[in-house]
Amino acid sequence: MTFNWLECNDTFHVLAGRWLQSERYISPVVKKYRTRIQSFKGRKIKFIFKDANNPYVFILSSYDTVNFKTTEFALDPSNKWFDPKSHSSGLPRIVWCDGPYPASASDLTIFRGGKKDQDIRTWDHDALFFKIPAGKKLVRDGGYAGEAAKILLQSLSHPAEMRIWIGKVKARQETMHARLKSYKILHNRFYYGTSTQQKMDYHKMATEAIVVLTQYAYENGHPPFDVKMPKC
Repeated sequence: MTFNWLECNDTFHVLAGRWLQSERYISPVVKKYRTRIQSFKGRKIKFIFKDANNPYVFILSSYDTVNFKTTEFALDPSNKWFDPKSHSSGLPRIVWCDGPYPASASDLTIFRGGKKDQDIRTWDHDALFFKIPAGKKLVRDGGYAGEAAKILLQSLSHPAEMRIWIGKVKARQETMHARLKSYKILHNRFYYGTSTQQKMDYHKMATEAIVVLTQYAYENGHPPFDVKMPKC
């Protein structure tokens, strides 16, 4: 029932007809199991930078944020929720995910865990910025000026083979976003919850549950396409 709810985003009324159970039965069952699936995040989504069998292979290769559509936050009206991509409100191994954030929050602020004009000691030290080992970089598209020590951006100065590889890495990141949005509960406008905090909690629950399911799929016959590092 819970997989059906995540995959199809059907209302409890529709699920009741499909599963021949009352809404009073289905609602608590779905709530219980979606929370249990979400609880596997700490077990399945781990920050592992190196391949345990080969210390020279670095698994982590890209970073990006993804927006999801939601209903308006009527109890907390603000342009911070506005997503210019959808013109509405929005929020190999998957090793890190965080959120939700207002659509107005920049990718760079999320990456750093704070704003550049703030004292770095006040930044969120659970942010990805603080997890990247010294001397290692993530592949990312533009908008990350000032983070050359941690972010690898595509450049005309790179050899052609390297530019092609970076393009493939970014494309693979987008396939992960597409997998998340193949679940209609994230593809369609998210309307669960009443208060701002409850909406964000419910969306976090749904997203993290689907991230866990996506990681299980990666490990069980449905991995993303392989991207081999160029020799240059």
